[in-house]
Amino acid sequence: MKKLWLQVSGIVALVTIHGVLVLYQFPVSSVREGNPLCSGDLSWHFASAVEGDTFIRGEHRLWGYSPSFMAGYPFGAWISFSKRGYEFA
Repeated sequence: MKKLWLQVSGIVALVTIHGVLVLYQFPVSSVREGNPLCSGDLSWHFASAVEGDTFIRGEHRLWGYSPSFMAGYPFGAWISFSKRGYEFA
């Protein structure tokens, strides 16, 4: 029972920290004003995730050549090591 309580407490703490950090990055006032919730970093990771999904579904690999990604850079060769989580999601 104590183990379950610790697990639930840990999950609640992580969700709370995540919520605070999201609200720090994207304040509620920006939502009320109708501003889009995007930043350069978010757009970059989203584009990487879409390209990763395309390569996984179409070619069953996480690397390839994409003319739409960074004007023709080889996708997944060296630049996406830090974004594998986004690509797998």
